[in-house]
Amino acid sequence: MIDFSYNISEKHLKSLVKIDELRVRILTAGISPKDELRLRWEARVDRIYGAFSLSGKALSKHQITKLLQSGKSRKFNSDEQQAVDYKKAFDYLVQNWLVSPSNVSVRTIVTLRSFIGRYAGYPASRESEIKSLLEFLQSKREHSVIISGIALIQLLAINGGKPLEVKLPILAAYLFFYKSGYDFRGLLRIEEGFLKNRGEFKEKIEATLKSHNLTIWLEFYARLISGQLEEALKDIKSLRFRLEIPSKYWEINNRQREILTILDAPDKSITNRKVQQLFNVSQITASRDLVGMELLGLIFVHGKGRSVYYTRV
Repeated sequence: MIDFSYNISEKHLKSLVKIDELRVRILTAGISPKDELRLRWEARVDRIYGAFSLSGKALSKHQITKLLQSGKSRKFNSDEQQAVDYKKAFDYLVQNWLVSPSNVSVRTIVTLRSFIGRYAGYPASRESEIKSLLEFLQSKREHSVIISGIALIQLLAINGGKPLEVKLPILAAYLFFYKSGYDFRGLLRIEEGFLKNRGEFKEKIEATLKSHNLTIWLEFYARLISGQLEEALKDIKSLRFRLEIPSKYWEINNRQREILTILDAPDKSITNRKVQQLFNVSQITASRDLVGMELLGLIFVHGKGRSVYYTRV
Protein backbone atom coordinates (compact mmCIF):
# COMPACT_ATOMS: atom_id res chain seq x y z
CA MET A 1 0.00 0.00 0.00
CA ILE A 2 1.32 3.48 -0.87
CA ASP A 3 1.48 6.65 1.16
CA PHE A 4 -1.87 8.38 1.64
CA SER A 5 -0.46 11.88 1.09
CA TYR A 6 -1.91 14.11 -1.63
CA ASN A 7 -2.62 17.75 -2.43
CA ILE A 8 -5.69 19.33 -4.01
CA SER A 9 -4.45 21.60 -6.79
CA GLU A 10 -6.49 24.37 -8.39
CA LYS A 11 -6.80 22.24 -11.52
CA HIS A 12 -8.06 19.30 -9.45
CA LEU A 13 -10.55 21.51 -7.62
CA LYS A 14 -11.94 22.79 -10.93
CA SER A 15 -12.50 19.20 -12.05
CA LEU A 16 -14.40 18.42 -8.83
CA VAL A 17 -16.60 21.51 -9.25
CA LYS A 18 -17.30 20.53 -12.86
CA ILE A 19 -18.22 16.98 -11.78
CA ASP A 20 -20.77 18.33 -9.32
CA GLU A 21 -22.23 20.60 -12.00
CA LEU A 22 -22.47 17.70 -14.45
CA ARG A 23 -24.07 15.52 -11.79
CA VAL A 24 -26.85 18.07 -11.26
CA ARG A 25 -27.41 18.40 -15.00
CA ILE A 26 -27.57 14.61 -15.43
CA LEU A 27 -29.97 14.16 -12.52
CA THR A 28 -32.30 16.95 -13.68
CA ALA A 29 -32.22 16.21 -17.42
CA GLY A 30 -35.65 15.30 -18.80
CA ILE A 31 -35.82 11.85 -20.35
CA SER A 32 -38.55 9.24 -20.77
CA PRO A 33 -38.41 6.12 -18.55
CA LYS A 34 -38.01 3.93 -21.65
CA ASP A 35 -35.05 5.92 -22.96
CA GLU A 36 -33.43 6.09 -19.53
CA LEU A 37 -33.83 2.32 -19.18
CA ARG A 38 -32.08 1.78 -22.50
CA LEU A 39 -29.23 4.19 -21.67
CA ARG A 40 -28.65 2.49 -18.31
CA TRP A 41 -28.71 -0.94 -19.94
CA GLU A 42 -26.20 0.11 -22.59
CA ALA A 43 -23.96 1.61 -19.89
CA ARG A 44 -24.00 -1.78 -18.17
CA VAL A 45 -22.80 -3.45 -21.39
CA ASP A 46 -20.04 -0.85 -21.76
CA ARG A 47 -18.88 -1.36 -18.16
CA ILE A 48 -18.59 -5.11 -18.64
CA TYR A 49 -16.84 -4.71 -21.99
CA GLY A 50 -14.42 -2.15 -20.55
CA ALA A 51 -13.55 -4.30 -17.53
CA PHE A 52 -12.91 -7.33 -19.72
CA SER A 53 -10.82 -5.39 -22.23
CA LEU A 54 -8.68 -3.91 -19.45
CA SER A 55 -8.21 -7.42 -18.05
CA GLY A 56 -7.02 -8.78 -21.38
CA LYS A 57 -10.19 -10.74 -22.13
CA ALA A 58 -11.77 -10.95 -25.59
CA LEU A 59 -15.53 -10.51 -25.24
CA SER A 60 -17.25 -8.21 -27.74
CA LYS A 61 -20.10 -5.84 -26.97
CA HIS A 62 -22.29 -7.93 -29.26
CA GLN A 63 -21.50 -11.05 -27.24
CA ILE A 64 -22.18 -9.25 -23.96
CA THR A 65 -25.46 -7.86 -25.28
CA LYS A 66 -26.65 -11.32 -26.35
CA LEU A 67 -25.49 -12.71 -23.03
CA LEU A 68 -27.46 -10.20 -20.95
CA GLN A 69 -30.52 -10.77 -23.13
CA SER A 70 -30.35 -14.54 -22.79
CA GLY A 71 -31.01 -14.94 -19.05
CA LYS A 72 -30.24 -18.47 -17.87
CA SER A 73 -31.31 -20.27 -21.02
CA ARG A 74 -27.99 -22.09 -21.45
CA LYS A 75 -24.75 -22.99 -19.73
CA PHE A 76 -22.11 -20.25 -19.85
CA ASN A 77 -18.44 -20.70 -20.61
CA SER A 78 -15.83 -19.20 -18.26
CA ASP A 79 -15.69 -15.72 -19.83
CA GLU A 80 -19.46 -15.51 -20.14
CA GLN A 81 -19.93 -16.48 -16.49
CA GLN A 82 -17.45 -13.80 -15.44
CA ALA A 83 -19.41 -11.21 -17.43
CA VAL A 84 -22.69 -12.24 -15.79
CA ASP A 85 -21.05 -12.16 -12.36
CA TYR A 86 -19.65 -8.66 -12.99
CA LYS A 87 -23.18 -7.53 -13.76
CA LYS A 88 -24.36 -9.19 -10.53
CA ALA A 89 -21.75 -7.22 -8.61
CA PHE A 90 -23.44 -4.01 -9.76
CA ASP A 91 -26.82 -5.37 -8.73
CA TYR A 92 -25.32 -5.99 -5.29
CA LEU A 93 -23.99 -2.42 -5.11
CA VAL A 94 -27.31 -0.86 -6.10
CA GLN A 95 -29.35 -3.05 -3.74
CA ASN A 96 -27.09 -2.69 -0.72
CA TRP A 97 -24.97 0.45 -0.99
CA LEU A 98 -26.87 3.19 -2.79
CA VAL A 99 -26.95 6.09 -0.29
CA SER A 100 -26.11 3.71 2.54
CA PRO A 101 -25.15 4.87 6.06
CA SER A 102 -23.38 1.55 6.74
CA ASN A 103 -19.62 1.30 6.98
CA VAL A 104 -17.72 -0.54 4.28
CA SER A 105 -15.82 -3.44 5.86
CA VAL A 106 -13.33 -6.06 4.73
CA ARG A 107 -16.33 -8.38 4.46
CA THR A 108 -17.83 -5.99 1.90
CA ILE A 109 -14.70 -6.20 -0.24
CA VAL A 110 -14.67 -9.99 0.16
CA THR A 111 -18.29 -10.04 -1.05
CA LEU A 112 -17.34 -8.00 -4.13
CA ARG A 113 -14.40 -10.32 -4.67
CA SER A 114 -16.76 -13.32 -4.62
CA PHE A 115 -18.44 -12.02 -7.78
CA ILE A 116 -15.15 -12.25 -9.66
CA GLY A 117 -13.75 -15.19 -7.69
CA ARG A 118 -10.26 -16.43 -8.33
CA TYR A 119 -9.72 -13.76 -10.97
CA ALA A 120 -9.56 -11.00 -8.34
CA GLY A 121 -6.27 -11.58 -6.54
CA TYR A 122 -5.94 -10.42 -2.91
CA PRO A 123 -4.97 -13.32 -0.64
CA ALA A 124 -6.19 -13.33 2.96
CA SER A 125 -2.78 -12.01 4.07
CA ARG A 126 -3.63 -8.60 2.55
CA GLU A 127 -6.82 -8.13 4.58
CA SER A 128 -5.06 -6.04 7.24
CA GLU A 129 -3.97 -3.58 4.55
CA ILE A 130 -7.50 -3.43 3.14
CA LYS A 131 -8.88 -2.85 6.64
CA SER A 132 -6.46 0.07 7.18
CA LEU A 133 -7.46 1.52 3.82
CA LEU A 134 -11.19 1.33 4.60
CA GLU A 135 -10.71 2.90 8.02
CA PHE A 136 -8.78 5.75 6.41
CA LEU A 137 -11.37 6.33 3.68
CA GLN A 138 -14.26 6.40 6.12
CA SER A 139 -12.53 8.73 8.54
CA LYS A 140 -12.08 11.41 5.85
CA ARG A 141 -14.60 14.08 4.92
CA GLU A 142 -13.52 14.46 1.33
CA HIS A 143 -15.31 14.73 -2.01
CA SER A 144 -16.72 11.40 -3.20
CA VAL A 145 -14.51 11.49 -6.29
CA ILE A 146 -11.40 11.70 -4.11
CA ILE A 147 -12.55 8.82 -1.87
CA SER A 148 -13.46 6.71 -4.90
CA GLY A 149 -10.13 7.44 -6.59
CA ILE A 150 -8.12 6.60 -3.48
CA ALA A 151 -10.01 3.31 -3.05
CA LEU A 152 -9.23 2.33 -6.64
CA ILE A 153 -5.51 3.15 -6.72
CA GLN A 154 -4.83 1.75 -3.25
CA LEU A 155 -6.47 -1.57 -4.04
CA LEU A 156 -4.40 -1.71 -7.22
CA ALA A 157 -1.30 -0.96 -5.15
CA ILE A 158 -2.13 -3.63 -2.57
CA ASN A 159 -2.24 -6.12 -5.42
CA GLY A 160 1.09 -5.01 -6.84
CA GLY A 161 -0.15 -2.30 -9.21
CA LYS A 162 -1.23 -4.78 -11.89
CA PRO A 163 -3.51 -3.04 -14.46
CA LEU A 164 -4.91 -6.42 -15.51
CA GLU A 165 -6.28 -6.98 -11.98
CA VAL A 166 -8.57 -3.99 -12.25
CA LYS A 167 -12.08 -5.39 -11.72
CA LEU A 168 -12.18 -5.37 -7.93
CA PRO A 169 -10.57 -1.91 -7.58
CA ILE A 170 -13.09 -0.48 -10.05
CA LEU A 171 -16.01 -2.11 -8.22
CA ALA A 172 -14.71 -0.57 -4.98
CA ALA A 173 -14.58 2.82 -6.71
CA TYR A 174 -18.23 2.49 -7.72
CA LEU A 175 -19.06 1.32 -4.19
CA PHE A 176 -17.86 4.59 -2.65
CA PHE A 177 -19.62 6.59 -5.35
CA TYR A 178 -22.91 4.79 -4.75
CA LYS A 179 -22.59 4.96 -0.97
CA SER A 180 -22.54 8.76 -1.16
CA GLY A 181 -25.35 8.94 -3.73
CA TYR A 182 -23.12 9.55 -6.75
CA ASP A 183 -24.66 6.96 -9.07
CA PHE A 184 -25.24 9.46 -11.92
CA ARG A 185 -28.44 7.62 -12.96
CA GLY A 186 -26.36 4.52 -13.65
CA LEU A 187 -24.65 6.16 -16.63
CA LEU A 188 -21.05 6.49 -15.43
CA ARG A 189 -18.59 4.26 -17.27
CA ILE A 190 -15.27 4.33 -15.38
CA GLU A 191 -14.00 1.31 -17.34
CA GLU A 192 -14.60 3.01 -20.68
CA GLY A 193 -12.62 6.04 -19.53
CA PHE A 194 -9.63 3.89 -18.60
CA LEU A 195 -9.91 1.97 -21.85
CA LYS A 196 -9.93 5.16 -23.96
CA ASN A 197 -6.93 6.46 -22.02
CA ARG A 198 -5.22 3.12 -21.52
CA GLY A 199 -1.68 4.36 -22.01
CA GLU A 200 -2.12 7.26 -19.62
CA PHE A 201 -3.92 4.96 -17.17
CA LYS A 202 -0.87 2.68 -16.93
CA GLU A 203 1.47 5.66 -16.86
CA LYS A 204 -0.35 7.27 -13.92
CA ILE A 205 -0.37 4.01 -11.97
CA GLU A 206 3.37 3.62 -12.45
CA ALA A 207 4.08 7.28 -11.60
CA THR A 208 1.94 7.10 -8.46
CA LEU A 209 3.56 3.92 -7.22
CA LYS A 210 7.01 5.39 -7.88
CA SER A 211 6.36 8.77 -6.23
CA HIS A 212 4.42 7.38 -3.25
CA ASN A 213 1.99 10.28 -3.61
CA LEU A 214 -1.62 10.23 -4.78
CA THR A 215 -1.82 13.74 -6.25
CA ILE A 216 -0.97 12.77 -9.85
CA TRP A 217 -3.46 9.91 -9.81
CA LEU A 218 -6.32 11.89 -8.25
CA GLU A 219 -5.96 14.71 -10.79
CA PHE A 220 -6.08 12.18 -13.63
CA TYR A 221 -9.04 10.34 -12.08
CA ALA A 222 -11.12 13.50 -11.56
CA ARG A 223 -10.43 14.61 -15.14
CA LEU A 224 -11.42 11.16 -16.42
CA ILE A 225 -14.67 11.09 -14.40
CA SER A 226 -15.53 14.58 -15.64
CA GLY A 227 -14.98 13.50 -19.24
CA GLN A 228 -17.13 10.39 -18.83
CA LEU A 229 -19.95 12.41 -17.29
CA GLU A 230 -19.81 14.83 -20.22
CA GLU A 231 -20.30 11.85 -22.53
CA ALA A 232 -23.20 10.59 -20.39
CA LEU A 233 -24.89 14.00 -20.61
CA LYS A 234 -24.47 13.98 -24.40
CA ASP A 235 -26.12 10.55 -24.48
CA ILE A 236 -29.10 11.94 -22.56
CA LYS A 237 -29.42 15.16 -24.53
CA SER A 238 -29.20 13.57 -27.97
CA LEU A 239 -30.58 10.11 -27.05
CA ARG A 240 -27.35 8.71 -28.42
CA PHE A 241 -27.81 4.95 -28.31
CA ARG A 242 -24.68 2.92 -28.95
CA LEU A 243 -26.08 -0.57 -29.54
CA GLU A 244 -28.33 -1.77 -32.33
CA ILE A 245 -31.21 -3.26 -30.39
CA PRO A 246 -34.81 -3.12 -31.70
CA SER A 247 -36.91 -0.53 -29.85
CA LYS A 248 -39.52 -3.23 -29.19
CA TYR A 249 -37.07 -4.90 -26.77
CA TRP A 250 -37.55 -2.04 -24.30
CA GLU A 251 -41.35 -2.24 -24.29
CA ILE A 252 -43.20 -3.84 -21.37
CA ASN A 253 -46.77 -5.13 -21.25
CA ASN A 254 -49.60 -3.94 -19.01
CA ARG A 255 -49.03 -6.72 -16.44
CA GLN A 256 -45.39 -5.73 -16.11
CA ARG A 257 -46.34 -2.08 -15.66
CA GLU A 258 -48.75 -3.03 -12.89
CA ILE A 259 -46.10 -5.20 -11.23
CA LEU A 260 -43.78 -2.19 -11.18
CA THR A 261 -46.53 -0.08 -9.62
CA ILE A 262 -47.03 -2.70 -6.90
CA LEU A 263 -43.29 -2.81 -6.22
CA ASP A 264 -43.08 0.98 -5.91
CA ALA A 265 -44.40 0.65 -2.35
CA PRO A 266 -41.62 0.68 0.30
CA ASP A 267 -40.19 -2.77 1.14
CA LYS A 268 -42.61 -4.44 -1.27
CA SER A 269 -41.74 -7.72 -3.00
CA ILE A 270 -43.54 -10.15 -5.28
CA THR A 271 -43.28 -13.83 -6.21
CA ASN A 272 -44.12 -15.84 -9.30
CA ARG A 273 -47.11 -17.38 -7.49
CA LYS A 274 -48.41 -13.93 -6.52
CA VAL A 275 -48.21 -12.78 -10.14
CA GLN A 276 -50.18 -15.85 -11.19
CA GLN A 277 -52.89 -15.06 -8.64
CA LEU A 278 -53.09 -11.32 -9.36
CA PHE A 279 -53.38 -11.66 -13.12
CA ASN A 280 -54.85 -15.15 -13.48
CA VAL A 281 -51.98 -16.33 -15.67
CA SER A 282 -49.94 -19.52 -15.86
CA GLN A 283 -46.60 -20.07 -14.16
CA ILE A 284 -44.88 -19.89 -17.55
CA THR A 285 -46.44 -16.51 -18.36
CA ALA A 286 -45.59 -15.15 -14.91
CA SER A 287 -42.01 -16.36 -15.29
CA ARG A 288 -41.72 -14.79 -18.74
CA ASP A 289 -42.91 -11.43 -17.39
CA LEU A 290 -40.59 -11.49 -14.37
CA VAL A 291 -37.51 -12.74 -16.23
CA GLY A 292 -38.07 -10.13 -18.93
CA MET A 293 -38.20 -7.38 -16.32
CA GLU A 294 -35.05 -8.65 -14.65
CA LEU A 295 -33.15 -8.72 -17.96
CA LEU A 296 -34.19 -5.12 -18.59
CA GLY A 297 -32.84 -4.10 -15.19
CA LEU A 298 -36.25 -3.14 -13.78
CA ILE A 299 -36.34 -5.61 -10.88
CA PHE A 300 -33.92 -7.58 -8.72
CA VAL A 301 -34.21 -11.31 -8.11
CA HIS A 302 -33.52 -12.72 -4.64
CA GLY A 303 -33.18 -16.28 -3.37
CA LYS A 304 -33.18 -19.57 -5.20
CA GLY A 305 -35.70 -22.24 -6.18
CA ARG A 306 -39.11 -21.91 -4.53
CA SER A 307 -37.91 -19.09 -2.29
CA VAL A 308 -37.28 -16.69 -5.20
CA TYR A 309 -38.88 -13.26 -4.90
CA TYR A 310 -38.48 -9.94 -6.72
CA THR A 311 -38.04 -6.29 -5.69
CA ARG A 312 -37.94 -2.99 -7.54
CA VAL A 313 -34.63 -1.54 -8.70
